[in-house]
Amino acid sequence: QGRLEYLFAEFVLVILTLGRPILLVYEDCHWADPSMIGFIAQLFRSVCHDSEARKNLLFVNSFRTNEVGTNMIYSHISKFQHAQLPLKHTWIKLDGLSEGVLNNYLSNLLSLPTRLTTSLSRSVHCKTMGNPLCVEEFLQSLLNRDVDDYLLRYDMGHRRWIWDCTAISMLPIGNSVAKLLASKLSKIEEEYLDCMILLSCIGTRVNQII
Repeated sequence: QGRLEYLFAEFVLVILTLGRPILLVYEDCHWADPSMIGFIAQLFRSVCHDSEARKNLLFVNSFRTNEVGTNMIYSHISKFQHAQLPLKHTWIKLDGLSEGVLNNYLSNLLSLPTRLTTSLSRSVHCKTMGNPLCVEEFLQSLLNRDVDDYLLRYDMGHRRWIWDCTAISMLPIGNSVAKLLASKLSKIEEEYLDCMILLSCIGTRVNQII
């Protein structure tokens, strides 16, 4: 495994030294496995000592700060920082959407003035804390309810979207994306859910024939 990490890092280094820029993007690295951590650490060590390679590499790494305590990438970057190695780095913290930004988003989404979507944005923000992924899942959960229990629907009489803020505020849904996804999965029939569990062992994508 160590040899593969070294060879891959050297391969990338060769491309960089030839003047070819490379953008490496690694999302959700709080779920990184040891092999990926090892590769990135090896790549950093190689690039540190080559000025040509340094100026041609842009590495973008995203993670959740509330889960990074068990993640080794953060510790590696911190070590390079404390060792004063010639690597330029910038930390960008992305907070959740503010209530005002969320209100503008819902206003554009529903084609309504912001004064009309204020009550909805307040309810959605309270349930999701402005987490973009959680907002999307939560809105889908409002739409994909029983016919007699629509909390967000298009009213043909008024020719606009309407909602029930009181009912939304009483929904037993937390601000966790995981809870929303679990709630979504619980609605799938057991035989299909078992199939999905087996397919997840193969990877994130599988052939339709399988």
